[in-house]
Amino acid sequence: MIRRLPFMRRTRTVNYSIEDDYLRRAVTRSDGKSYAHHCSREVYEAVAYAMEDGQGHTGQELSKTLDLPFTQVDVAFQFMKDRGVIETRRKRRSYAASRCVYEDAMVEFLALAGANAD
Repeated sequence: MIRRLPFMRRTRTVNYSIEDDYLRRAVTRSDGKSYAHHCSREVYEAVAYAMEDGQGHTGQELSKTLDLPFTQVDVAFQFMKDRGVIETRRKRRSYAASRCVYEDAMVEFLALAGANAD
């Protein structure tokens, strides 16, 4: 008989900010450990523009297709999901939430940059 241990999911707090035209994703886990990843504006814009094709994508696919670092693509992807610019549907693929995903993504990026300037 196989005994399975209960699955314990860690809670975490995620915060985004713009620093020197880079999107920063800072994560603090429930155990107090934290880490941060960054995404350049150029990578962010490339991901936003790639989502304009109306097809479903994963972060790994976009990273390979665009020949960009996965960590940066993932930061952009997660921010766009958090802000409702893209949405995840069947088979863990993400799709544009509107017909003007690039513009929506840039509004969110610039709004965050403006909020940080205050």
